[in-house]
Amino acid sequence: MFNLNELEFNDFFLEAEIYIEQFNTNIEISVEAQSLSDMSNTQKGAIDQFEMWDEILYAEMEGPIFRYYKDSFETTDIDEPIIEFEKDIWNYIKVGSIFIPKDKGGDSFVIFSCGCDWETEHGLSVCVKNGSEIIFVGPYDDCAHLRDGKEGAKTLMYSNFVT
Repeated sequence: MFNLNELEFNDFFLEAEIYIEQFNTNIEISVEAQSLSDMSNTQKGAIDQFEMWDEILYAEMEGPIFRYYKDSFETTDIDEPIIEFEKDIWNYIKVGSIFIPKDKGGDSFVIFSCGCDWETEHGLSVCVKNGSEIIFVGPYDDCAHLRDGKEGAKTLMYSNFVT
C-alpha cells in the first residue's frame, strides 16, 4: 500500500514512486497539489483506486489501446510493429507514469502515461475515471480532455475517446 507521506513537492506537483504489481515495476506518480493538505480526499481516493486496478481493468484497456494502435497504423506511415492480437499489445508498451489531476465535480481521474512502440513521438495515455471507467485512450494530451468541462468531448485531434 502506497504511503502518502512519500509524496514530495517537486517544482509543480507532489511526486513519488509507486509500485505497479501488474508490470512488476516502480513508476512515477504525480499529484496536482502542492502539499498533502492541499490534496483532496478524491485525489487520495484515486491513488487507492489505482492500486486496486486489477487484471480485469487492464484487460478492458486492451481493446481501446489496440484500436489506438490500429488507427495510428492506418493513418500514419508507420509499418511496424505488426500486432495481431489485442492481448499482445502490452508487449509493445513501456509504462511511464501516472498523474492525478485535481478532481472535477467530485470525480477522480488517473492518467496513465506510457511509451509505445507504434507512436514513439506522442506515446500512449489512458484516463480512468472513478477507478474503473476508461474514458480516454490515445496520445499523450496533457489532460486536455479534462479541461474546461470537455471530458468525453470528441474534438481533440488524434484522439480516441472511449464511450
